Amino acid sequence: MASVAVHVFAREVSGYCPRGFAIGVASHGIGTARAFQISEEAGAFAGLGMAMNGTMSALVLPFVLPMVIAHVA
Repeated sequence: MASVAVHVFAREVSGYCPRGFAIGVASHGIGTARAFQISEEAGAFAGLGMAMNGTMSALVLPFVLPMVIAHVA
C-alpha cells in the first residue's frame, strides 16, 4: 500500500534523505525501487532505512514478543 502512495506522501517531506529513509522503512523493496526513481540519494537512504528496520526488528522482537504475549494472555 505504501509503495503505491509514495508519490503522494513523499511530497510532504522535504529533502531526499528523510524522504528516502521514510519510504524504505514504510514500503520496503518496491518503495525503495520507487525512491531510486525520485533520486539516487533517496534510493540510498531508502535502502538504509529498509536494512535498519529489518535489523532492529530482528534484534528487538525476540525480547518484546514474550512480554506482549504475557500481557495479552
